Parts: sequence; C-alpha cells; structure tokens
Amino acid sequence: MDKVGDSAVGVRIETGGATFLQQLTLDGPVLANVGTGGMVTVDADETAQLLRKQVDRYEVAARS
Repeated sequence: MDKVGDSAVGVRIETGGATFLQQLTLDGPVLANVGTGGMVTVDADETAQLLRKQVDRYEVAARS
C-alpha cells in the first residue's frame, strides 16, 4: 500500500471465498482506519484512495 500519513500498514484477510482489506495509518496523534470487503473482488487501490481522502479531510479540519 502507498505510504499515507506518518506510518501505515495494510492487512489482507481471505476466508471462505471472501476477502477483507484493512488499512491503518498514523497521522500525527490520529489513527485513521479504512476497511473494505467483498465476496467476489476487493480493490486495494480503492481502499487506499478512501484512506488518503480520510487523512486529507482530517488534516484540513485540524488546520481550522
């Protein structure tokens, strides 16, 4: 996964035909978390984009 925030980790879990992606990042004092899952397919790029948007929104709010 792309580096988002100060440090980041991604986990992929596959079980019984389902796939779950969990991505976490530390941005300053905040831990941001995004998870997606699916029975047929899961897009890791989409999950990373959601996490980046969440961190971007946090940073804008923190500056206000």
